[in-house]
Amino acid sequence: TSRASVAPVPGSMGWFGAYEVVKLALAEDPAKPDVATSLIAGGFGGLGMWCTALPMDVIKTRIQASEQPVGWVATARAVVAEGGIAGFFRGAGPVMLRAFPCNAACFACKEVVQAQLDRRF
Repeated sequence: TSRASVAPVPGSMGWFGAYEVVKLALAEDPAKPDVATSLIAGGFGGLGMWCTALPMDVIKTRIQASEQPVGWVATARAVVAEGGIAGFFRGAGPVMLRAFPCNAACFACKEVVQAQLDRRF
């Protein structure tokens, strides 16, 4: 549905936004960050992504697991009724532990490959 296709947008904004903010803060030349900067900024990008995406992911997962048709708003209300706002971040610890190293590697590889391609082309 159209709602499902919009769901990843906040996560992507958090992902690239956090990456760019941290990269700008750490890099001498943000256009050509070193590997350490890319690793740190990439890790924070992953944290930014999950901080913004996890609430919608919780709603989506509950809808998918439901045996009866339920909507986004009703599901969000149920999450708040059961656990307050913290209910949207249940299980965040393991997600964040995985997010940092995975996204650190992802962005570092992206920057290394981009630098190599820029040199050759």
